[in-house]
Amino acid sequence: RLGGCWSGFSGGGLDATTEAWDLEVGATHAWDLRGVSVEVGMTVGGALLRQTFRTAGVAPARTSVALQLSPVAAVSHDVGPRAYLFVSAAAATYLFRLEDSADGTTSVKPSFAMRFAAGCGWRL
Repeated sequence: RLGGCWSGFSGGGLDATTEAWDLEVGATHAWDLRGVSVEVGMTVGGALLRQTFRTAGVAPARTSVALQLSPVAAVSHDVGPRAYLFVSAAAATYLFRLEDSADGTTSVKPSFAMRFAAGCGWRL
């Protein structure tokens, strides 16, 4: 899976923009129950994170890489011979280097994010 995400905020004289690109692979196990399929698994991948800032002061852009680990769970329901609907949730944990702006030291820290998806699909 290839993914992208953009966000930003403004406040206190600072405008910030963040973009993230990730590439991941995963494995799941599915159980076909009456009317639905339930699957659980794990994805692993890498991410490229970029932050840019606008301020009256000095705030250079930052780029970093991260390791990503995400347990995932999904439920799907067939709505035709090949068509299905699904919902999924993933608990994404990113491990990346953070710099303390006060003293310039760096350390590797985790960051956690929930991802939700819903949609439809077609089996070949």
